[in-house]
Amino acid sequence: MLSVLDYGALGISGLSVLRGDNDPPFTRHEVVFLERLSPHLRRGLKVHGMLAQATRDRNAALGGFDALAIGILFVRGDSSVVHANRTAAKMLRENDGLSAARLLAGATPVLTSALRRLCAECAATSKGEGCSAGGALNCARPSGRRPLHVVVSPLKDRHRGDLRDDRVAALVIVSDPDRDTISDVRILQAIYGLTAVEAKIAALIAAGRSSEEICGQFGYTRQTLAWYSKLILAKTGCRNRAALVRELSTSISSLANACTTSLREN
Repeated sequence: MLSVLDYGALGISGLSVLRGDNDPPFTRHEVVFLERLSPHLRRGLKVHGMLAQATRDRNAALGGFDALAIGILFVRGDSSVVHANRTAAKMLRENDGLSAARLLAGATPVLTSALRRLCAECAATSKGEGCSAGGALNCARPSGRRPLHVVVSPLKDRHRGDLRDDRVAALVIVSDPDRDTISDVRILQAIYGLTAVEAKIAALIAAGRSSEEICGQFGYTRQTLAWYSKLILAKTGCRNRAALVRELSTSISSLANACTTSLREN
């Protein structure tokens, strides 16, 4: 017996029930049973497909956050973390100004209390039970590095963007001012028409590296670096080094996380 459950561009889904050559033929009762079972199997197959698509959409959306150079955390009202992007997870592991053994915490009881209060207030707003617009904190760091910049915000629509999770009640954005942000060299090449070497030098300039550091990394003289810098300024339309830093720090290339390691290795 064969029952076709679904068919489309990707193929056909069906249920086959087989018997051996020496077995008796299927009875009418068995055929009717399969006919009655098939609609339920079709519905189950359809629900499975919808859940699989929702999972793919959710993973794609969350994967996009992993490309950002800033930390993104989705939290509950009690400040426990539901999801952290790659940058935020690294910050939490470092435990330098922000941690989350169970709940989000700052380096001091005062900062922890302020952070959790903002999370609770934003959660109430997300649920339609409050009017807080969120707030910002500077989270001091035991290492002595500059404080982390933290912004806590309610979620206006928790069911938008395929991030459907009723546990998520607030958004926490974390920026590390001491993070070594290096622009994605591949994007610089595509946007400005730079060569691979020019893109790497431009990225290091935008990251605040000095001429001495860049010359040392590439083994160039100051004259060679000056020549490359002139080419970079011409291609990016910038008049000087300060304008180049401003241009690259506001371009899409500064959002990417992917090329930091490869740039340092080359």
